[in-house]
Amino acid sequence: MENRKHSRRSFLGKAMALGAAVAFTPELLLNPRRLFASNGNDALNSYTVNLSDYPKLDTVGGSVSIVVQGIYYRYSKTANLLFRFLLTRVSPTTFIAEQGYCTHSFSVLKPYNGSTIDCTLTAASGHGSQYDINGVKLVGPESSNLPIYATSYDSVNGTVTIDVPNVTFGVDNSKDFPTELYQNFPNPVKTITTIKFKLGYYSHVTLTVTDMLGHTIAVLTDGLLPSGEHSYDFDASIWNVGTYFYTLNIEGQSFTKQMVVIK
Repeated sequence: MENRKHSRRSFLGKAMALGAAVAFTPELLLNPRRLFASNGNDALNSYTVNLSDYPKLDTVGGSVSIVVQGIYYRYSKTANLLFRFLLTRVSPTTFIAEQGYCTHSFSVLKPYNGSTIDCTLTAASGHGSQYDINGVKLVGPESSNLPIYATSYDSVNGTVTIDVPNVTFGVDNSKDFPTELYQNFPNPVKTITTIKFKLGYYSHVTLTVTDMLGHTIAVLTDGLLPSGEHSYDFDASIWNVGTYFYTLNIEGQSFTKQMVVIK
């Protein structure tokens, strides 16, 4: 089970960090590909990048964040999943590719800045991860180094092929999507309440809290999460009395429940 605590300070810091992260959207969202088998697990074994699509990679030191949009099929349902990696040109003929999500919380990483690879979330939000060009952990709460993927450069065609054999996305074979959003506890709430949900498979997830007008007041998570149960604490003490909603979005599905804030 994954459990992360969110104080008033962390909410404000995370909201600011997420706003800043918009500036680091990928250079290009690649066309959907069928990355998943219909009857079990499948893997993204390799992906070929056309360098002409990424002008920043024309020079040594150039780095980009690339998102691959995959589509998988399960029974009559179709869902999307995004996989992100960083690609950096370290010499005229050498490229390094690594996971584009932080190993601590699967939050988005910024491209290499010539010195470090930084998490888009800040230390104020309980994150602040930082790596060197080889994916080695430098500072922050992350638990491991970034996965590195082998690359091969084709100078004739101007492409880089990235091998990612360890990136496997599980497809659940049950007839139902085993994803569930639980009622927050306690509810009604004066200060801290816990929101829990269950994922049946590795997926991209957002969990947000909105007010009655539909304004987002907190983003509790936005990134890839493994299967299993996850919980997040929401600090309601800084918000007015009333009804609020929390929504779990996962690959085309949306689950919403309401909570009541009292004093």
